[in-house]
Amino acid sequence: MSQMPLKLLNHFLGPSTEPGEWFDVAARDSRALLAGLTDADWAVLTSGWQEQPIEWRRRLAYALYGGRGDRVAPIYRQMFRDPDMPLHECVAYGLRTLDDASLRVAVDEVNLQRLHALAKESDHQGLAEQLLARLGAKPAPSR
Repeated sequence: MSQMPLKLLNHFLGPSTEPGEWFDVAARDSRALLAGLTDADWAVLTSGWQEQPIEWRRRLAYALYGGRGDRVAPIYRQMFRDPDMPLHECVAYGLRTLDDASLRVAVDEVNLQRLHALAKESDHQGLAEQLLARLGAKPAPSR
């Protein structure tokens, strides 16, 4: 299978893109690229994103925001298993855009615990609690 999707995304998600350009142009362009990926390209992305630098992975989580739930949810599920808390924060924002069925694919029992941790250990308590409520889970204990 070709590594072309990752190479194309490197242009937008890699460190050569300045933060200002990333939020102004590259995020939009990377979303357009992701929307046009074939199923085979998507499989390459799903199996290869973990090997990328952490900033690339965070930008990918942001770029996946609003994407097709059937494609995005499995990657968000994997991303929530990464130990990087800022990545969890990026994922949480993306989870808001998923329909309820896709949200349940992305947040299994392990990730439910991560969502509780996000509510306790970050400035994103309200967001995490909204997601927990959508999942029918009890809110995280107060800080």
